[in-house]
Amino acid sequence: MDERRRFFRINDTIGLNYRIIEQGAEEASDALADKSYHPVDLKNLLAADDHRLEQLLATLQKREPLVAEALQLLNRKITMMTSYLEVERGRMDEMEFLVKHVNISACGLAFVADENLPLQSRLAMDLLLNGEPAPLRVKAVVVKCDQKHKGQFYTRVDFDEMEPLDQEKLIQYMLKRQSEQLRDMLAKRKLSQPSTTY
Repeated sequence: MDERRRFFRINDTIGLNYRIIEQGAEEASDALADKSYHPVDLKNLLAADDHRLEQLLATLQKREPLVAEALQLLNRKITMMTSYLEVERGRMDEMEFLVKHVNISACGLAFVADENLPLQSRLAMDLLLNGEPAPLRVKAVVVKCDQKHKGQFYTRVDFDEMEPLDQEKLIQYMLKRQSEQLRDMLAKRKLSQPSTTY
């Protein structure tokens, strides 16, 4: 990994959801499995073509029954996939995110947790960045967890599994946020400087 990217960090506020991955748990792999969340009503989009498709299949049934049967099976498969995606979308919509102040880079983040997470434990994390419609899904390892206040623990994690496309999205987001923060800082500095008149 590019060292400049590795150590490039920003402070930000994001939506965060995580859970501990139990050692040996098969279901843990699902944290990166679903990359298909889209804020689109697929059923309504496909329903518009259903009537016309039924007409064409009825005509084709008389001329090419085997082709018509194959197309009917394909249409049924698409319908089942659409139903599955709608269920997954509903599950994503119901997911709760905690708003957290974080220090984040392309390879990890630090945040205050409400529990003492064991060192070297693995987490499945969902990161909802500002302005993004869907979270980034990563797996991470806890490398630091120190008590900050009663019931609060300063926690640092290193990402150890992330899709390359998601990492690029994270880097681009961080560059944009750093630019915004620098612009805000310069504007505040300019306002705080006393004006001079001659």
